[in-house]
Amino acid sequence: MKKILVIEYDESIAEIFRDFLLKRGYTVDLAFSGNQGLNMHRIKKYDLIILESTLPDMDGLDICHMIENVSSCPVIVTSASPQLFESEAYLKAGASKYFVKPLSPCELMEQVDVCFRDK
Repeated sequence: MKKILVIEYDESIAEIFRDFLLKRGYTVDLAFSGNQGLNMHRIKKYDLIILESTLPDMDGLDICHMIENVSSCPVIVTSASPQLFESEAYLKAGASKYFVKPLSPCELMEQVDVCFRDK
């Protein structure tokens, strides 16, 4: 069973993502800060990470770089407040996909399935 980590500061969004992922048969953990998410990834080694770009304690781009340096885990980035060229920076940092919120959970689930199909 594939393990997915959702790093998202907004609990309601994280829970929506979790519920959709659970229905698809994935194992899902939630982290509400960058530090918490990185610590969880070091311990469990997830198969995929869904990362919010704007977190209260760390910059999402820094987190993406850190994950890229220690594993080959795909990262899907979501952003509530995209800045010019932000998507390009994340893709260069190793992200598999970049979405601007609001996004359909179904669209996100399709991309999750694509990430695992490519493996």
